Amino acid sequence: KTHPSLQRDGRDLRSTVAVPFSIVALGGSWPVETIDGPAELTIPRATTSGTELRIPHKGIVLGRPGDTERRGDHIVTVVPDVPKRLTRAQEELLRRFGEQ
Repeated sequence: KTHPSLQRDGRDLRSTVAVPFSIVALGGSWPVETIDGPAELTIPRATTSGTELRIPHKGIVLGRPGDTERRGDHIVTVVPDVPKRLTRAQEELLRRFGEQ
């Protein structure tokens, strides 16, 4: 069956997730919807747009249910979610950051 946010790629599943700019810059975790429900995705520091991160054993099961050896992965493409509006303080911090 088709899914609104998951695409099948063989035994792997793929999705794209928008992650706040602060998390892609500094690192952290972000919730991702998987075929099994929500999971936390670890975002490394300085992750760039289009980076693919893998959640092991959250893809399609090939063979018997419960056989994780034959289960695919969930591959997440990370896209920074840049805010459309900033406060003056946020703008000033970004300007100062850009000067370094």
